[in-house]
Amino acid sequence: MLQSSGSLNLKMAGRPVVPEVAREELYGLSGNNMWQVTANTEEHKRRSIYMLARRTFQPAMFASFDAPDGIQSCSRRVESNTAPQSLTLLNGMWTMQESGRLAAKLGDIADDAELAGKAWQFVYARLPRAEEVRSVQAFLERQTAELGSRKAAVVELGRVLYNTNEFLYVD
Repeated sequence: MLQSSGSLNLKMAGRPVVPEVAREELYGLSGNNMWQVTANTEEHKRRSIYMLARRTFQPAMFASFDAPDGIQSCSRRVESNTAPQSLTLLNGMWTMQESGRLAAKLGDIADDAELAGKAWQFVYARLPRAEEVRSVQAFLERQTAELGSRKAAVVELGRVLYNTNEFLYVD
């Protein structure tokens, strides 16, 4: 999502990044200094391999997507497809934020076909087929009428694209 929205920070090495997480996620951490958020928000957009790992704390996004257990010394990764994963991707703060960034990257493109072409290039690295362009046109028309804003409709389009099998799975 960071790559397609144009916000991925490619910096390598350095100090671990401590991103902001929801207050509810921090419940159970002992002491107020256990999760000191990195002040530079550009650092929050780095790959998750640079994120601070605590054995006793796992951010909700990692827990939803079967991140390895930090308590066991030789952990095995269990892979699953579950409802919480789908709900996290559909309604999660992260997806909403990145959908907004993608919409901002698409800018004020007025032509639906052009907007679909750019969105497909950013998200899928390919051009849309004719039926996909028609689908985008109908979707944007419906969402703009329902939400009262074309910008909000484009954000919703990004959210939809981030939740497709083509984006989530490598064939």
